[in-house]
Formats: sequence, structure tokens, C-alpha cells
Amino acid sequence: MVTIIRIVFYNIYIEIKKLIKNNENNPWIYQILFVRSSEMRNKKYIEENEKKYGKRIKQLKHIINDLEYLPTGNSYHEFIVDMYLALVHGRKITPKMESSITKIVKVYTKWLNKTKDPKFLENKNILLNKITMVRNMLEQAPYTSNFKYEKEMFIDSLYSQASNRGSLSPKQKLALNKMYKQYKKKVENN
Repeated sequence: MVTIIRIVFYNIYIEIKKLIKNNENNPWIYQILFVRSSEMRNKKYIEENEKKYGKRIKQLKHIINDLEYLPTGNSYHEFIVDMYLALVHGRKITPKMESSITKIVKVYTKWLNKTKDPKFLENKNILLNKITMVRNMLEQAPYTSNFKYEKEMFIDSLYSQASNRGSLSPKQKLALNKMYKQYKKKVENN
């Protein structure tokens, strides 16, 4: 296995040397050379990180795979992936990085405990029922189809957020209450 790795790195080294000779003025060539040469040194750091941060590596992998917590494409999700890759690929972990990794795990644990709390689940169900009630009132109200479509899109986004996060922002709650009063008045006058 070690011989195969050495052959691969030697072949890469030869290719990079040719690239440098042909493109001496391109700065990205030197970055490639640095990355390839540092891969050999990183093996030591990979082993050190596995020993020192083995538990954190497993925790971050679990957090990354939990799409209910954070969907992909989210910048915070990307940050977590970067921290995970830093640990796995043998980057030197600074104290600031270590505290960030610890904070990631603490925030996830807090969220996980919150989602299992019966009081939280009850409030979430109440909120989802209220949003459904506003949507039903909109369907009963005599508005134009374009108006209904726009409001349904907004209500659906509120429902989606409430089902994922379990809460709405204060402004979203105010908007929902305003819509409820408006639709209720329209249905009663009809």
C-alpha cells in the first residue's frame, strides 16, 4: 500500500514539475505543488486528529447527515462541513477552530433536546393548526384567484418554516394574525 502511494505521489510530482516548467508565470501552479507536497505531511496530522478529536469527528459527521437540522446549501451547513473536513484531512486545529467545533456540537445538542420536548411539540402543533385555519379561511373568502395564489404561497412558506423550525418570527406572527382578521371579516361579510 505504501509503495502504491509513493508511486502515485511521484507521478503527480513529475506532472507538476512539467506544469511549472511550461507555466512558470501562473501562481496557481505553485498552489497545486504546495497542496500535493503537504499531503505527505498531513498523514501525521490526520492520525493526530483522529486520536485527539475522534469523538468530535463522529459528532460532526452525524450533524452533517441530519438534514432535518440543516438542509444542504445553507452557509452554516457549509461551515460545519469545512470544520469536519479540517479534522478529517489533517489540518492543524487552532484554539478558535476547536471552540467553534465545540459550539457547533452544543448548539446541535440544544436543538435536539428542544425537538424532543413535549411542550415544544405541543406549541408546534398549535401553530401549524393556526396556519391551516388561516389557509382554510382564505379559501372560503371571495378573493380573486391571483390574490389567493399569492397569499397561499406566503402561507405555505410559513407552514414549511413552522414545521421545520417549530416557530415563526414575531413579524411573521403579526402578518399571520393580520391575515386571519382580514379573511375572517371578508368571510363574515360575504
